[in-house]
Amino acid sequence: RKLVATIGPAQEGQAWVFDITGAAQPYKVTFNAHNTQPIWSPDGSRVAFVSTRDGPSRNMFVVPPEGSVADPVHLVASDKEKTSLTWSRDGWLVYNELGDSTRTDLWKQPAAGGKAEVWLQTPFGENNAMFSPDGKSVAFVSDATGSDEVWVRPFPGPGSPVRVSVAGGHDPTWSRDGKELF
Repeated sequence: RKLVATIGPAQEGQAWVFDITGAAQPYKVTFNAHNTQPIWSPDGSRVAFVSTRDGPSRNMFVVPPEGSVADPVHLVASDKEKTSLTWSRDGWLVYNELGDSTRTDLWKQPAAGGKAEVWLQTPFGENNAMFSPDGKSVAFVSDATGSDEVWVRPFPGPGSPVRVSVAGGHDPTWSRDGKELF
């Protein structure tokens, strides 16, 4: 019944919550810096987002969704650029991080805090991860074939990625029941 989205001019976006029933006015949940890619926690109790509030590198933060002015809490912080966060129902985060020599890699971290670790790192670019509804698989984009294709890999593993697109693909999205991938 609610939608979270980034609104604002380039490099000055803020996360807003909209009541899609029309019963309440929209309100901001982020302030200061450039805040993008907001997503709900699976239980709806938090909104995670990517922000430049620490400087030019994007890091990930979380805030309560009710519009309080609480300072965002770091989910993941380092000097590496991070984007495209996905959150599993059982409390894992997977996100892109710019590598030194490996382009973009997929990292995983417990959403409750803890140490981040590489989940998928190859010489190619992996990005735009999306958990399946049951949290047992992650769809993502890789350019390992020379063009962007959608792949699926068991989470947390083990298991090798399987390509599921044949003529290019990007921005994978699972059906609600997890039986289809768009």
